[in-house]
Amino acid sequence: LLSPPPPPPPLPPLAIPPAFSAHHERIAMQNIQHSRPWVDHLHNFKDTQYFGKIMIGVPPQEFEVVFDTGSTNFWVYSAKCQTGNCVRHHQYDSDTSETYHVNGTGLRLRYGSGIINGFLSFDTLELGPYHVNNQIFCEVMYEDGPAFAFLQADGILGLAFPSLSVSGVTPVFENVLQQHVLPADEFSFHLSDTEGGSKVGAIVFGGIDPKFQDRPFLYVPVVGNTYWKVRLDDIKMNGESANMCGDAGVSFHGRPCEVAIDTGTSMITGPSRDIARILDSFNLEPDCSNLAELPDLAFTIAGHDFVLTAQEYVMRTGNTEEVMCTPGFMPLDVPPPHGPLWVLGDVFLRRYTATFDRKHMRIGLAEASGSKQHS
Repeated sequence: LLSPPPPPPPLPPLAIPPAFSAHHERIAMQNIQHSRPWVDHLHNFKDTQYFGKIMIGVPPQEFEVVFDTGSTNFWVYSAKCQTGNCVRHHQYDSDTSETYHVNGTGLRLRYGSGIINGFLSFDTLELGPYHVNNQIFCEVMYEDGPAFAFLQADGILGLAFPSLSVSGVTPVFENVLQQHVLPADEFSFHLSDTEGGSKVGAIVFGGIDPKFQDRPFLYVPVVGNTYWKVRLDDIKMNGESANMCGDAGVSFHGRPCEVAIDTGTSMITGPSRDIARILDSFNLEPDCSNLAELPDLAFTIAGHDFVLTAQEYVMRTGNTEEVMCTPGFMPLDVPPPHGPLWVLGDVFLRRYTATFDRKHMRIGLAEASGSKQHS
């Protein structure tokens, strides 16, 4: 495989192609006719990946993507790639789309466990009944890393803030805001807790769906404009402070404790020193025999304890005859200026539904309907 090129310089502003103006006017009228939030059901792959359906181009080409609040760029596999994992996924074919517009600038994206390399293109994006004009995205030609070897989806649609966008590429939700696509500048997640289980996972674009929550949302202001992160007051085990954030919510690094709510991370991550303390206190048996002895773990946000039981933070693998248990925690030392940082991933979001409100720059958290605590 070819080595990925260095990151390209920021892109200059690009005008909307005038040849598409009539098409865009029709799309705007279609968006106005829909005034309700759109619920996209999320497929659960072994409690580690959640992905839903989108369409690109005219006529539409269907893809399943991870909706990731921990990154910003948007990419799918390109039909021009005929090697590696590309061919086992749905691939975008610009030659068949009437609304494709060439860009061609190279783009390299680095994730926590791998990199991708490709080039930029423009096309119409469909989120259910809603259409986004001239959305720029990356057609992937190269990938490397364990995360992509096991990726079930056809791409990633980032939903974090524009400041994280590589090469200044306009993110999907920025276009959603600028084009006034949705009835509300908000999206929410509800993750299922077992593959094929009765609790249905979903992302809701344009608002919330009350059927996915058992209690009202607790809204917390977002800190900064990078990740969807909030202040973390404390971390507790069985109701007692673990002294990881201090009396004033300050970590041992001397910075305020902060936590990102990340739909693209399957586990809970934190500074290696703190994660080591948590894991040492658990002493989890691989055969799951001591689950009942493990403590409850709580993340205190805005004065409210968001509790996880051992049944919720322990991940199970294997089959019905032989099940193995591993803690759903992983050390991750995020360097300044974005870190140190805790990350509450899917392990947390199976218990608590979350809504991400761009208009008011806040995150809402609520007990999810059908969570193990209430089933």
